[in-house]
Amino acid sequence: MKKICYLLFVVLVSLPIGCNDPNEGNDYAVREGEPAGTWLEENGNFSAWVKLLRRANMFSILNVKTTFTCFVPTDQAVNEYLAGKGYQSVDDIPEAEVLHLVKYHILAGNEYQTKIMTNGRLGDTMVSGDYLISKFVGGDIYINDYARIMNRDIEVLNGYIHVLDKMLDPEIRSVWELLQSNPRYSIFTAAVEKAGLQPILHRTGRLHTGGKSFVTAMVVPDEVFKKAGMNGVDDVVREYSPEKDNYTEVSNPFYKYMAYHILSGMQSYNDLVDFDKGKNVKNIETLANNEMIMVEDVDNEVVINRDADLEQYVHLVDSAYNRQGVNGIYHEIDHLMPVFVPKLSTVKIELSDKNYYPEYASIPFYRSGGGTYDLDTVSFPYVRWRTIPEGGGTVQYHRRTGWGIALDYTDVVQVSLGAIGWVEFDLPTIVRGKYRVSVNYHYAPTRGCYQFSFDPKNGDSGRNIGAPVDFKSTGYSGKLSALGIINFTETSGHTLRATVVRSGLMELDYILFEPVN
Repeated sequence: MKKICYLLFVVLVSLPIGCNDPNEGNDYAVREGEPAGTWLEENGNFSAWVKLLRRANMFSILNVKTTFTCFVPTDQAVNEYLAGKGYQSVDDIPEAEVLHLVKYHILAGNEYQTKIMTNGRLGDTMVSGDYLISKFVGGDIYINDYARIMNRDIEVLNGYIHVLDKMLDPEIRSVWELLQSNPRYSIFTAAVEKAGLQPILHRTGRLHTGGKSFVTAMVVPDEVFKKAGMNGVDDVVREYSPEKDNYTEVSNPFYKYMAYHILSGMQSYNDLVDFDKGKNVKNIETLANNEMIMVEDVDNEVVINRDADLEQYVHLVDSAYNRQGVNGIYHEIDHLMPVFVPKLSTVKIELSDKNYYPEYASIPFYRSGGGTYDLDTVSFPYVRWRTIPEGGGTVQYHRRTGWGIALDYTDVVQVSLGAIGWVEFDLPTIVRGKYRVSVNYHYAPTRGCYQFSFDPKNGDSGRNIGAPVDFKSTGYSGKLSALGIINFTETSGHTLRATVVRSGLMELDYILFEPVN
C-alpha cells in the first residue's frame, strides 16, 4: 500500500442532545453567512434530511454557535435509503432509528474540511459516538467505503457541510459478525473461536467513563493459510501448537499467534502510519502478551514486520482495509504474520492520549476547549497515587485554551500530592533494549520537585532514573528534559512513578524513549 497520508487530529466537544429541542429560536452567528440548519432548509435538495432533523429535535441545534461538520444526504439518497429499508416515507422510520441516523451524520465541536481527511477514521467521533472512515478512490472521497462526497467543503456560518450521494447506514454488526459473514475468513474465524478470543471481537460495551471501547483485527484470508499448507483450523493448531492443547491459555503458542492479530483501539490506516515527526517506524501493542507489530515506511510504502534478511513483510490488502464494524475495524493482510521481534524505535507516550488510555475520550472538553477533570482509579485504572496522610492530593486532566507553549495538544496530567506522596502510571509495552528517557512538562512558579523511577514493587520505589526534576521556574513554558539512560531487559509494559521531593504542582505532557545504539 502506497501514498502515506497523515491526519490532523482534532477533538470532540460534547453536544447535549435529548428528546426536546431547547435551542428553538436561539439562532446566532459565529461568522458571516447562514448556519447549517438554515442553509439546508433554504437549499431545496435536502428537504427530506431537514424533515429527519426536525423529527430528531436537532434542526435548531445546527443553528447555534457550536461548530459542526455535517455529512448530508440528498433527497434522492434519502429516498433510496427508504426504499432499501421498506419505508414509504421518513415518517415511517422508528423514532430511535431517526435519532441515531441523524447523530451518525453530525460531528460536533470541530470543522473537518476534506483537505485534512485521509485513508482512515476521522479524529473525532460523531455525535452518536461512532467513527466515520474516509477513503480516497481516484479523485473521489468515500465515507465508510460507501457514500461518495458529491459536493465538498460547503462553508456555513458554524461549520462545514459535505453532500453525500447515499445516506450512511450505521453498521450495527460487530467486527466478529462481519468476519463470520465473510466466507474468505472461515479459517481465521474458526481459529479465533478455538483460542477463545471471539468475545473480544464481538464486545460492544462501553468503558467505565461512558465512552465506547474499540478493537482492530489484522485478518488472514483463507487463501493465505492454504498457500502455506493450512486448509483448516486443525492445520493452524498443528503449525503453531503441535504438542499443547490448552488453546485458550495466554502462554499457548497458538493462542499467542491469534492474539497477535488483534490490536486495542480503532487502528485505521492513517493511525498505523501516524509516525512521530522525523521517524519512519513505530511499534504497536497487540493482545498477545508483550508482543508488538512493527509498522514501517520503506521508500513510501507501508509494510508491517519487515524482515530485511529474509525479504519478508506484510501488506494491507488494498481492496479490504479499513472495514468498519460497530465496535472497531479490520484489515485484511497478505501474509500469515507470525509473532515478530521488532527493532527498537522511538516511543512517545502521551500521558493524556486516548489511543493509549481510551477513557480520556469521555472527557467533554478533551483536547478542545479548556477545563480540569479529576481522574480516579476506578474510571482510570492505569493511574494510582498515595499521600501521607492518606486521602490527600489530586490527579487531573488539564487543558487550557490558547495555551501557546510547547505542549502537545496544550494538555497535561496535573498532579498535586502535598509534602509526602507518589503517583504512578502504567505504560504500554516497550521493546526490550536501551533507551534515553526524557520528560516533557510545563514549568512555572510555585511548582514542585519530583524523582522519577520505573517499576516499583514490593514496597520499594523502583529504579530511579536521573536526578529529581524541578518544575519550578520564573517563567511559563513547556520543556523537554532528559532524565537518563535505562535498559529494559524484556519486552513488556512498565510502570512510571514520580515521588515528591518538594511539594508543589507537577504538570506532565509526555514521556519519550529514544533508542541508544
